[in-house]
Amino acid sequence: MAKSFIVTTIVENELVAQNTYRMRIACPEIARSFKPGQFCMIRKPGVNDPLLGRPFAIYDLYRNMFSDPVGVDVMYLVVGKATAGFAELLPGQPIEIWGPLGNGFSLDSSVKHLIMLAGGIGQTPFLTLAKDALINKDIKISYPPVLPSPSPKITLCYGARSKDAFAGLDDFKKLGINLALTTVDGTAPDGFDCRQGFATDPMKEIFESEPADGLFVCACGPRPMLIAAQKLMNQYNVRGQMSLETPMACGLGICFTCVAKIQDDSGAWDYKRTCKEGPVFDAKRILWE
Repeated sequence: MAKSFIVTTIVENELVAQNTYRMRIACPEIARSFKPGQFCMIRKPGVNDPLLGRPFAIYDLYRNMFSDPVGVDVMYLVVGKATAGFAELLPGQPIEIWGPLGNGFSLDSSVKHLIMLAGGIGQTPFLTLAKDALINKDIKISYPPVLPSPSPKITLCYGARSKDAFAGLDDFKKLGINLALTTVDGTAPDGFDCRQGFATDPMKEIFESEPADGLFVCACGPRPMLIAAQKLMNQYNVRGQMSLETPMACGLGICFTCVAKIQDDSGAWDYKRTCKEGPVFDAKRILWE
């Protein structure tokens, strides 16, 4: 792990969906030590407004012609001053990055059907998780796999407000995983099946049709979606983990601005830092205020 921000170079910075960009950053040290679900902090060098970096889930690994991991891809939605500034950056310009940070996903061999539940920009931690879980000989990974073979069935339940907000669909399609897409307004992206509703709708249908002991949910997205998902998981006794999008400031656990209420084995709870003990937590242990 990089112990502090390092100055490196932007390889690509492309618009891939409505107000959504995919930035490729050269950083071999991070690419070699990354695990699915971890994140990095990014900031523009020499800028003090905003002063702090912003957290981004690592979307994919970038490799050279010899398949060596030499960098990472992140996806970001332009929502404020920092991300608007990122959108103006061009290939070859410098960028500061620090990571990988936090804890990633952890699965076991009992998982028969991995359900990745995503809303908004919440699909970003799942491409590398899917690649890792598939253990495909054509997909070379540099980190220890989170799930031993045989590979499970994988479904991405991905919801967006409209068709223009989906990002990375072709990347998931190439892996051959099941795509269950929903939009609030009922619009569908070209070349993909989609229905009106919420991402939790197809997830619930899976719960109703398959044994709970073989199911495992990994979820990331807006708070209301995660709350709804947790209720369904508790109702159907389905295991899982959630990656929280709690706002972070420092990224190293000293400011305590990103705390979440997490239960322990006794049923008592304590504040846990999303940047340090998370961002991935056992779904059943998260307490929503």
